[in-house]
Amino acid sequence: MKLKIISICLLLTGLVITNTYAQQQDDAIVRFYEKYMNDERFSTVYFSGRMFRMFSGVNSEDEESKNLSEAASKINGLRMLSADSVDGVKFYQEAISNLNKNGFEELMVVREGNEQFQFMIREEGSIIKELLMISGEEKSFMLMSIIGDIDLESISKMTEKMDIKGLDKLNENKN
Repeated sequence: MKLKIISICLLLTGLVITNTYAQQQDDAIVRFYEKYMNDERFSTVYFSGRMFRMFSGVNSEDEESKNLSEAASKINGLRMLSADSVDGVKFYQEAISNLNKNGFEELMVVREGNEQFQFMIREEGSIIKELLMISGEEKSFMLMSIIGDIDLESISKMTEKMDIKGLDKLNENKN
């Protein structure tokens, strides 16, 4: 009986620690986003999970569209923060220094001239829960976070249709 109680206590403690740790990871992104969302140099975009679920409800006979709808139904939100005519390298470095410490795994880094792109993921078990793209160059910066149960191949196809600068790097390097 004591062993059962101890096991339950350890399990509950583990769940609380995991939940707190995941919250701290998300807080780093939220803090960075909130720090600049009212700065007039930046543009912000937020799509809620509801928006993606509405998209996923569109009926289609096309198999690719059905797959995209299914992937969209698993997305809980998308946040984007971008700016032109700023020191993008400075903001890139600030974002990377805040986020690397918070449980994200580097998926891919692309450097082309002055442009830097970094894709990071946060996993729970074997499920990707967040895909983060950060890009910075001499005069522009972008941070994008997709949260949900993420299938990289489906996200890649979806973002092709959205034509978001930087996500083409994910598509180029998946092959």
